[in-house]
Amino acid sequence: MSKENLKLWDSVCSTDPSATKSYKGVGGFSGTAINSIYLIRKATELFGPIGIGWGYEIISETITEGAPIAVPVEGASPVLSDYKEKIHTLRLKLWYKHNGERGETEHFGHTQMVYVNKYGIQTEQEPSKKSLTDAMKKCLSMIGFSADIFLGEFDDAEYRDQVKTEYDIKKAENREEEIVIKQLELTEYVTRHLAVIKTAVSVNEIAGISKSAIRHLDRQGMIAELKQISNRGIIAITDQAEARKKEIKNETL
Repeated sequence: MSKENLKLWDSVCSTDPSATKSYKGVGGFSGTAINSIYLIRKATELFGPIGIGWGYEIISETITEGAPIAVPVEGASPVLSDYKEKIHTLRLKLWYKHNGERGETEHFGHTQMVYVNKYGIQTEQEPSKKSLTDAMKKCLSMIGFSADIFLGEFDDAEYRDQVKTEYDIKKAENREEEIVIKQLELTEYVTRHLAVIKTAVSVNEIAGISKSAIRHLDRQGMIAELKQISNRGIIAITDQAEARKKEIKNETL
């Protein structure tokens, strides 16, 4: 039963890396942003045109005042102004039709409306639009859309490489040709790392190189068309690493 319940989630949980970008938020927080049109298209592919197979309703919009804004002063401490930070919040209900049934979910979107940056006090011109987009992404995430990003999997470079390979194959005009290209690339990856391990000068260097390579091959091996090359590569790199470690130990005797 659990697998049946996760069918929808599993069909939309992975994200095409070309529809993402890295960002840094307030306080140095960093993450991965998703292109909203990409998600809208993905929802349309699954449910049908917006307004027919899925849609949304704005439940409420509010503006919340925050702390007084401290304006930066060159060569001196920031000065408190008469303005306060303002956050725009939008509550959204998103509905969709799936397998003959109607589902819905609600979430909130937030946008800094009045804030300060290095140029002084700023006012966001389109807070409703930005909060709507934020809330829509969050509602879709509750169904499973781009769950890999919200689960933090995009923080792993090897995972990003894996899904990029998957989408390169999926979007290729000639799928079989693209598979051959990816197989050759992975074979070259293995060959290159075997050569690097062979010339490594310390056990720690070998451990670092082999660990990184095996993680990459493990991920690529999750793609059916690359599994055989990946498995062989892991064995070859493991054997080469052990052989080189023995050589280094003998050289130091």
